[in-house]
Amino acid sequence: MKEQDIQHIINKLNRAKIIFLKLIKANDVGATGAHQAGFHLPKSSWRLFFDSPGVKGYNKDKYVTIQWGSGLYTDSRAIYYGKGTRNEYRLTRFGQNFPYLKENNINDILIIIRNPDDSYEGFVIYKENIPFFKLKSGYSEDSFNTIIINDNNNKEVIPHEYEIEFPPEEYSSDELLQSVENEEIRQKPFRPKAHILSLLGDELIKSPVMAIYELIKNAYDADAKKIDVNFNNIDLSGKAFISIEDDGIGMTSEIIENVWLEPGSDFRKPVDTSTSLRKIIKSPLFHRVPMGEKGIGRFAVHKLGTEITLITRPLLITKDENDKILATSLANYEVHLSINWDSFGLSKHLSDIPVTWKIKKDPTAFRFRNKSGTYIELRGLKENWTKGMAKELKSQTISMLSPRLEKDQFKINLAFDNQWLQDSPSTKELLEEAPYKITVLKFPTQINR
Repeated sequence: MKEQDIQHIINKLNRAKIIFLKLIKANDVGATGAHQAGFHLPKSSWRLFFDSPGVKGYNKDKYVTIQWGSGLYTDSRAIYYGKGTRNEYRLTRFGQNFPYLKENNINDILIIIRNPDDSYEGFVIYKENIPFFKLKSGYSEDSFNTIIINDNNNKEVIPHEYEIEFPPEEYSSDELLQSVENEEIRQKPFRPKAHILSLLGDELIKSPVMAIYELIKNAYDADAKKIDVNFNNIDLSGKAFISIEDDGIGMTSEIIENVWLEPGSDFRKPVDTSTSLRKIIKSPLFHRVPMGEKGIGRFAVHKLGTEITLITRPLLITKDENDKILATSLANYEVHLSINWDSFGLSKHLSDIPVTWKIKKDPTAFRFRNKSGTYIELRGLKENWTKGMAKELKSQTISMLSPRLEKDQFKINLAFDNQWLQDSPSTKELLEEAPYKITVLKFPTQINR
């Protein structure tokens, strides 16, 4: 029998504000092969994490730090999946070395408690210790999958709604809709192979130069005043990498999940439901018309290299009903995301390869300590850059901006560490060499008599 301090756990339960217990099942640990591992929660469990239940048609999440009985801490995510056919709650994000999401944990008891100070603790009672736990605590199977609220030692038990504890994808991916004599009708959603991202990147973005150009446009759309594009060790095969950093408004974790990781998102140009036409959403600070409205910038990173590191700290903007900014503040977190595109092979489906990111909350570990912004680092470059490509990129960036714009409105800094751009003409030199010049005289609109 594995030794556990059962009395310590019971003492924690007696002091908790909200308690949740459940038997861990195969569906939780990913043993069914249907989805990534993560504890399934009953619909009544919204009280454990949220102030209100999830609304069908929308996803809702909250990141919580959970202290486990073993002394381990996890930055986990409570999420309500309400989009599409899904309608369920889960607790996810525990890290690869989390010890309680293994097949040998099936039929153990999972306990999550919310303390009076709104901190969270988690415990797992091994199956061989369950009889002793029931005897000492007074909890039984009737307590499982319920929310128990402690109010001055008076327990309110909120039963769960009976539901199928499998995500819809597991039983509707090849559903028999109708069967009559000599005829069957079946349905199944498209399941793109992971390799489709590579195909889209190659088809939508014709060259590495245009891929960089797309990322620069993304920075412009994010209200950046400047962007630094650095080509490091660019003529050393195998050691070259590109870093791109802007001082724009950054991306929240929700934007990462619901926009950046959703190709085809209409975030920049949503559909107006009243007219069925797309409407342009200008940038919040400088009211810029979006340049990257096609949403293909995320494919640019795939076009350029096999490894991407993305770090972003968002600026949180509060607006009134007239879209006027009331307040801005730096988020108290920074998002760190890494992707190795080599894992998106031909044999896997896109839905089988989850993308993981970290939400860091220690300011001393931030890249962006006093401002918002986004940093992208690209390694494993797919093509060797040349001096001609460098000059083409310089030309593209010059043509992107009007030379008459205010000096500090948007600045693009290109830096190759091997002097490739040393002899490139400046904007001023290009204006002086122009074969034609037009002077426009402004006349008064009203003549005084």
